[in-house]
Amino acid sequence: MFIDGIPGSLIDKAGFRSRNRTPGSLPWKPAFSTLSCLLDKICDIRHCGRVGPTNQHDRHKKAKAPVPSSSFAPDQGGGSSKQGVGGAKNPWVRTGHQWNLTIATYNVRSLLQEERLVELEEELEGVKWDIIGLGEVRRRGEDFTELKSGHHFYHIGTKDKSEAGVGFLIHKSIAGNITEVKGINERLAQLTVKINKRYKIKVIQVYAPTSTHNDEEVDKLYEEITELLKNSKTQFTIVMGDFNAKVGKREDGEECTIICQQVGNGPGEAQMEAQRMKLTSFSQTVHTSFKTLERHKLLRPKQSSINLEKLQEKRIEFQLQLQNQFQLLADECPEERTLELWNDQIVETTQKLAMDIAGKKPKTRETKISDSTRTLMEKRRSMKAEGTNIQRVEYTDTCKTIRKKLREDIRSYNTKMIKSTIEENKSLKKTYKKLAQGKQKITSLLDSNGQEITDQDEILKRIEEFYEQLYASDTETDEPGEPQEEIPNVTNWEVQHAVNQMKRGKSPGPDNVLIDTIKEGGDIITKELAKLYTTCMQKGRVPHQWKEATMIILHKKGDKRDLKNYRPISLLSNLYKLYTRLLTNRLEIILDGNQPREQAGFRKGFSTMDHIHTINQLKEKCQEYNIPLCVAFIDYEKAFDSVETSPVLNALKEQGINNAYLKIFKDIYSDCYNTVKMHKDSDRIMIKKGVRQGTLSHRSFLYFF
Repeated sequence: MFIDGIPGSLIDKAGFRSRNRTPGSLPWKPAFSTLSCLLDKICDIRHCGRVGPTNQHDRHKKAKAPVPSSSFAPDQGGGSSKQGVGGAKNPWVRTGHQWNLTIATYNVRSLLQEERLVELEEELEGVKWDIIGLGEVRRRGEDFTELKSGHHFYHIGTKDKSEAGVGFLIHKSIAGNITEVKGINERLAQLTVKINKRYKIKVIQVYAPTSTHNDEEVDKLYEEITELLKNSKTQFTIVMGDFNAKVGKREDGEECTIICQQVGNGPGEAQMEAQRMKLTSFSQTVHTSFKTLERHKLLRPKQSSINLEKLQEKRIEFQLQLQNQFQLLADECPEERTLELWNDQIVETTQKLAMDIAGKKPKTRETKISDSTRTLMEKRRSMKAEGTNIQRVEYTDTCKTIRKKLREDIRSYNTKMIKSTIEENKSLKKTYKKLAQGKQKITSLLDSNGQEITDQDEILKRIEEFYEQLYASDTETDEPGEPQEEIPNVTNWEVQHAVNQMKRGKSPGPDNVLIDTIKEGGDIITKELAKLYTTCMQKGRVPHQWKEATMIILHKKGDKRDLKNYRPISLLSNLYKLYTRLLTNRLEIILDGNQPREQAGFRKGFSTMDHIHTINQLKEKCQEYNIPLCVAFIDYEKAFDSVETSPVLNALKEQGINNAYLKIFKDIYSDCYNTVKMHKDSDRIMIKKGVRQGTLSHRSFLYFF
């Protein structure tokens, strides 16, 4: 193992023999046993860059000077020494709380099947860990997934073979600190973690070739490791993994096995020259302690935590309290409430009462592992804890049985879920999402010059830049003019009809209000919304909160590094979507009446199946009579995002839409913006063209063309 930024004198010397190294080879060759890849000691990486063992026995083995004289001084941990500092500040003294960062490496011997990953997560339940470097993953390609447990799993391997492969398993508590995940090849990957505002630590995971590979391949790997170390921009660097080397005494002419050096960007220490040294003992983890480790909570799209099942049971009580609270607000507030205040009152009242009555939904984590399999896994742990008295044959048989049972459990669980979905006539698409291992995350993108970027902050900036350019527009939107006639007020029945058209279980917008909560509110909340919507139509504008959207991007197909291959999804307020649904219901009769019968998209009672059947008939007849046939398919790039607002409004005006409605549409598309949520919030991305996602989007695009 190689640790950059840690004084070499703190690492004990020992004997290792690298795999048949000859004089004149690379200056350092880490030689480790398969699973023994990290120091046995517990180290403290202080804010000043110095490290010392925290084991009490080691602290009292030698007398400690009150002040270390140089970066090569032996361990100067604080301990219980009573010597004074002689008036000088002792940088080795512990002050404040120490955050422990537990890093481990493990040769998993394949995570190709789903049950192996499930088994690994289950075994880690009772273990304290933050980052685990994985070797011999054997998964194809590169992928970065947020698992159902919240932990993050990254792997990189060959594209056509299930061999080699490295990766990382990152604990959910530190996932927000990830700044970069980069895969070099199937044997080398690096992870950069932000310790605090000032310092970062880079972890390099290695899976070296075995003795069956030629020396050129091994030398190439070490050259790549050396290159990564030279390009290091972090204060601390750890190289770990399975180096497939031999343990033993170094023979004459062999190179030394390890060095420890500081590249010059470590805090508070002079640059140290490379030192050759050897290690005595290894374990699977190293605990690094920081005075200030800022654990950043990973940002996710908002999800309501209201217990909807209990809210449905107490819907009568919920409606009564809503009625009382809305009446109280109407009496206290002035007659002329702003739209923004009115919207906030509806949102806050609805959310607060729903939470008070129903409470939070219980946190239940669905598991695919049966109780009998868990019992076997407990038995295996007990057998392993026995140490030298372990029965090898019985232990091996138990491992095989566990893997077989895990495979059966997962298949049984998946079959049960799919069967239940079909019987209850539910969405198979949602079921497949539930059965998936997790959500895919972006590890790299191409910048505007075609260069690959892997830093998470740079990726977010690239997304901002791309969509700012996509939605930018200098086209001015003309005023619609005076309305031809006064539009009618919104009735309670209209809102109820719009609510019934909305589906349950949809993601909420920035206000976090679910459509399920609105449905449980019944007539009480629809009457209040009818008043708000009527005022919006009379004023020809909407609340500013409705113009905000949370955007997520989903990969469609093609190169994952190209942003053009991603689809942006905007999560809008459900109150806004109800409003646009209501407007669509009012106008669809006029608009559909002006469409030709050839137009089958986004219309009730029409289907593109008729067009497909017609094309198939033409193709068959042309083949029968040997007549040439040409069919042109037009696919607009970023079609919904590239349409200007002014032509859409003009197209609606030509369809005979009242100017009062056009004024509302113009305000909806004015000053709206998106915020991309990844590991943190992006800056506001102003939307100056394109059609907003929702009820009106497809129809607006249809009428424009």
